[in-house]
Amino acid sequence: MLRHISDEGSGDAQTQLATEILSGGGPDLFLIDPFNMIYNLQSTVSKGAFQNLDYYFNKYPMDWGQYNSSIMEYGIYQGKRYLIPYMYEPEIYISTVETLEKYGIPQDVNIVHDRLSELLPYQKKAEQGGENLFNLPPAIEYRFNDFIDYEHKTHSYDSEEFKQTAEIYKAFSSKKSDGKNCIFKNMLGMGRPEYITNLQEIINTEDPVIILGGKQTNSGNYLSTPESSLAINANSPNGERAFKFIQWVLSETTQADQFKVNFTPVHKQALQTRIQAATPLGSQAQEGIAQYQELLNNDFDIQTYLDMKFYEEILYPLWKNYRDDKITVEEFSKQLSDKTDIYLQEL
Repeated sequence: MLRHISDEGSGDAQTQLATEILSGGGPDLFLIDPFNMIYNLQSTVSKGAFQNLDYYFNKYPMDWGQYNSSIMEYGIYQGKRYLIPYMYEPEIYISTVETLEKYGIPQDVNIVHDRLSELLPYQKKAEQGGENLFNLPPAIEYRFNDFIDYEHKTHSYDSEEFKQTAEIYKAFSSKKSDGKNCIFKNMLGMGRPEYITNLQEIINTEDPVIILGGKQTNSGNYLSTPESSLAINANSPNGERAFKFIQWVLSETTQADQFKVNFTPVHKQALQTRIQAATPLGSQAQEGIAQYQELLNNDFDIQTYLDMKFYEEILYPLWKNYRDDKITVEEFSKQLSDKTDIYLQEL
């Protein structure tokens, strides 16, 4: 039996599911989406709720060279693989040559999360023209996750570095956006070959499109989030059959099917097949497609939301209060630090 961890809802329903797993029940196989994870997933994994997939991969060897190596690093907890990703989405932003020239922004500009302060002058200039730099500000989760270590149960949310980081993200979040008047459009939910290869038609422009990847640091690696992963219940008597399903999902044939794998496939040849099939005729889009392929050929820093309990019950409510000027950055840091201490002790 397969259960999709996406439509379970939050709070009570997901907590009940986690309890069911830990008490010996639950389905054979889990399909897990990043934004709808099991509440307290860190605790669920650490308590042995999922099978170690290394057992199956050792028994049924696969050619890891066929897959995006940096994406496939996701799902390893304390040296053992409990989840296997099968599609992902890079953090992609688009703009046009004309728009960048209008605001004096170089075409080789980088969107680096720990250097966002360098983009603040462009944000201020955009506001003067009634626009925003971003339609969706860079996700706070990508940067705020750097300040917590789940495995070692430590954090630095009380540090000056975190406070400065919070102030920078707030500067990009304070002005409401209608999603239209912006310099960089975040392609959240659209970072798949069938969209990216046809961007000029989607945004209705004859102007050359610039495709940029978000970065965590200036290391050169782009940011990406696994869009779906699979895990086998530790209680399942059908582990072999469940793993056969994982093998099917990872196969080139399945990965090349956009209706079975909705986002960017982890199989490299399947990705190229998807790009070629989606590429429109003519030369107008070729430069943008080349930028997209160059981005995908780089290594990725894997960003994940391993615990929605922490995000939804602790981090986001406090962030919203700070973003909306209900608390100061000092209060935000102090409250987040205190609640994270308690959360980590309960893992």
